[in-house]
Amino acid sequence: GIMEGIKQLSSRASVESTTVSSVLVFTDGEANQGITGPSELVTATVNALDGVKGAVSLHTFGFSQNHNPELLTKLAEAANGMFYYLATADRIAEVFADCLGGRLSVVAMNVILEAQIEYTGAVITAIHTPFPVTHVVQGQHVSIALGQMYSEQRRDVLFDVKLPAV
Repeated sequence: GIMEGIKQLSSRASVESTTVSSVLVFTDGEANQGITGPSELVTATVNALDGVKGAVSLHTFGFSQNHNPELLTKLAEAANGMFYYLATADRIAEVFADCLGGRLSVVAMNVILEAQIEYTGAVITAIHTPFPVTHVVQGQHVSIALGQMYSEQRRDVLFDVKLPAV
């Protein structure tokens, strides 16, 4: 279903680079056909989205008590989207409205976070984030692609920094 949605977006004739598009997936999160491994599914989804024009996000909606929230969260985060849990059918309208409202409140696209150590001897030793990280200068300067940002949304990035003894 995810690949078919991405395929539909890829087939659009002309798309502006500022066009905001989304794939919405309503599922139990149990991959049982095609790619079934969680990490392989996330990788295939990100690779497929790289070929789509414009800013695209993937939003996942988990149904049933036995849905796979870890997989659905990883897919959504890797594709600049959100994961929603639908515990009961009466929440569908509320959750769907929240998702669409968010899509209408995109305030920035292709956001890049640049972090650089300016203190002599300090080194970035680890970066904890689901977003793609590029090491401009190893241990000193990184670039993190945060994707689309919505009104009132936040993105968390945690850095481990080794400081010299003083």
